[in-house]
Amino acid sequence: MDPNEFNKSKILYDIILVDAPCSGEGMFRKDKNAIAEWSVENVNLCASRQQRILQDILPCLKPGGFLIYSTCTFNDQENIDNITLIGNKYAMQPIRFELPEKWGIEEVTKSGFYGYHFYPNKVRGEGLFCSVLRKEHGENVKEIFHTNRSKLRSLEKSEVSLVGTFMKKESLANLLIHENGDVYHYSNETLKMMHTLANDYRLVYSGTKCGNINKKLFIPDHALALSDLVSPEIPRLEMTLSEALDFLRRSLTKVESEAKSWTIACYNGTQLGWFKNLGNRINNYLPTEYRLRM
Repeated sequence: MDPNEFNKSKILYDIILVDAPCSGEGMFRKDKNAIAEWSVENVNLCASRQQRILQDILPCLKPGGFLIYSTCTFNDQENIDNITLIGNKYAMQPIRFELPEKWGIEEVTKSGFYGYHFYPNKVRGEGLFCSVLRKEHGENVKEIFHTNRSKLRSLEKSEVSLVGTFMKKESLANLLIHENGDVYHYSNETLKMMHTLANDYRLVYSGTKCGNINKKLFIPDHALALSDLVSPEIPRLEMTLSEALDFLRRSLTKVESEAKSWTIACYNGTQLGWFKNLGNRINNYLPTEYRLRM
């Protein structure tokens, strides 16, 4: 979603992280295409877009809330200059960190605001910049309320019965189902505000996606297989390294198992994903985009 869409909501946030699109100077060592795409014009474009994103999202931050800003680039224009501009314009409070010198993180300061550079020759990983500001003033916290127009609802008894075969009993109270049939699990705190979130925002993914209900059929999701929400009654098959790699490549066609049902593939106790044992073959439900290609 575009950041200005969030202004339509009735929710204010304690913390907002803006990981802004940037000119990608931190990717130079890793990606030659990043070098070819760099230009002064692109830096100017990115800086302007970053300022627009920050100004659009700041009205959604609570008074006293924290804005975390980050990029994967190094130039001042997209980093400390933006922080100084936004910080002064909206009377934001700069946050300074005391960091051990051995961490290799370099502090930069301008007009009383602070930023932190992670240079790839001094820290592990690629390069990035981050800064934190605190909002001191603004509107009162908007009331979070439930709405009849929410695209999420509680599960009916028949739906709980379908999902309950796959999940721990204590987790069933924290489920909501989207109008498209996707079932999600939430923490107690998140559950309270999900109706408003789903009504005001386009829901792409939230909580832990447990699966999808289509009429009287529940198809468990990959995320459920990797979570601690799965019922201990669900069969699990411990695989050899070779079998596990074949499963992750989606090339495993058969297993030695008496359980002809939904089963979780495991290696060294780690849950890898779902398959359905049909006896003479298996159906592998590992998402295609996650398969090993080597």
